[in-house]
Formats: sequence, structure tokens, C-alpha cells
Amino acid sequence: MQRESLVQQRAAIQMQWRDVYLLAASPAEPEEKLTLFSPLLFQNSLTRLIHWQPSAQGGEMALISAWDAIPLTFVQLAAQGMNVSRFSLTAEGTELLLTLQLERLNDG
Repeated sequence: MQRESLVQQRAAIQMQWRDVYLLAASPAEPEEKLTLFSPLLFQNSLTRLIHWQPSAQGGEMALISAWDAIPLTFVQLAAQGMNVSRFSLTAEGTELLLTLQLERLNDG
């Protein structure tokens, strides 16, 4: 009786290992590739990098920006794996100063 139980357990374990092997051997869906974050990537015709202070979790970035470039900045940050935990937008003469507190999405 005990021998029969052990044989059944062994067969079940072999099936589980087969399933694990098939799962590991199957082609995985390609992961979405993130562009590595660099504050220098925010230098363009509508945006100028004014300040970058890195930290262990992310950093603080300040940009002088045209109004039209503000939404794209948030999209670009997300594409680079960065989360905006806090931001402020203030008028600096005829330009806008966008200050962002950033955190890496995959930390923690």
C-alpha cells in the first residue's frame, strides 16, 4: 500500500517537472524595452535641462519648458521607467519651470 502511494507521488512529481520544463522552454513574450533614463535626453528645442540632482531612489530634475512639451515630458519619463512622485510648475518670465521629484519604477 505504501509502495503504491510512493509510485503515485513519483509519477505526479515527474509530471510537474515535465510541466515546469515545458514552461521554461517555451518562448516568452518579449518584454517591453525601456529606454534607460538620462536627464540629458530632455534637452530639445522645447525643453532645457536646468538642474539634475540624483539620489538613491531617483532624483530631482528641473526643466525650462514650453507648455506644449509638458505632457510629452511625463510620457517620456514613463517610457524611461521613471515615476513622478511630485512636481511643480511655475512661470519664469515667459517660460515655465517644471521641477520633478523622480523615482525609479522598479525599485522596491
